[in-house]
Amino acid sequence: TGSVPLLIALVCALFMSRKLTKPLEQLKEAAERIKGGYYEEHVSIESGDELSDFADAFNAMQSEISAREQRIAYQAKHDSLTGLFNRDHAMECLSELIVSASETDSPLTVAVLSLNAGQELSSTLGHEVADTYLHHSAQLVRQCVDSRFVVARLELDTFLLIFENTDIESARQRTGEIADRLQQGISLPGVNVTVTPRVGISGYPDHGSTREKLMLRATIAKSESTARNQLISIYQDGEEEQRVRNMALLHDLRSAADNDWLVMHYQPKICIADQSVCGVEALIRWDHPDYGWLSPNEFVPLIEQSGNIAILTRWAIQK
Repeated sequence: TGSVPLLIALVCALFMSRKLTKPLEQLKEAAERIKGGYYEEHVSIESGDELSDFADAFNAMQSEISAREQRIAYQAKHDSLTGLFNRDHAMECLSELIVSASETDSPLTVAVLSLNAGQELSSTLGHEVADTYLHHSAQLVRQCVDSRFVVARLELDTFLLIFENTDIESARQRTGEIADRLQQGISLPGVNVTVTPRVGISGYPDHGSTREKLMLRATIAKSESTARNQLISIYQDGEEEQRVRNMALLHDLRSAADNDWLVMHYQPKICIADQSVCGVEALIRWDHPDYGWLSPNEFVPLIEQSGNIAILTRWAIQK
């Protein structure tokens, strides 16, 4: 008779063990799923006790982890201010699209679009208005571009457009339509911001077979469109070499002033009435060790635009 209570206790213990084992196995499996990055399947325990509450808490934790990872993944690919792709993710997309274009022997076009209003707007109306402008301009650019194409924000109000299966002439037409719309201005509460869109275009494979080359040459073309005061510029062979030359000239300017590579020629001014010399005109020349004699038309505007004209002015005064 003494064994009967023991037997009953063993049966109860076995029952309770089985009742606990299954929920614990479910929680263990759910933990393994979370470890593997899968968060969709929830744990369902209908025990009506603490285990059920624990499963609910486990499901809530799983949902929060999933939501947090989605936010992190989104933030890693998108610009926080505009919601467009950020530069890093756009570069990854461009690399993938170049590989695809190479495999299918199809064209690919890159366009750098600058609106040229963000910095001035920030300094005159404040950062809050500038941020609103950037958000509105980004949304307008996105609306103007077919959803199958990549649109990203590079910096300030400069955007990157990647046109898959699109040749240069088609890209010119597309960006022209976008620029025409942008020239109407960006409407903000209480003000319409005037922008001066400038576009630079490069194409695969004509202008490069890597993302770095395509980006560099589209940027150079955009700078050319700004310099020439035209809406759109297509990269032309030799423009990159000219930029390298310009950078070299700016780099060598201080050495030129210190080492007498600069030469001042003086041309007399004659008074017509009595043929006397009434003054002189100073004409600067640069005897560059690599590029030879340079006229002021080549280097003076470059020096002015770069903000280094004071170096040239001081040298001229000393001479």
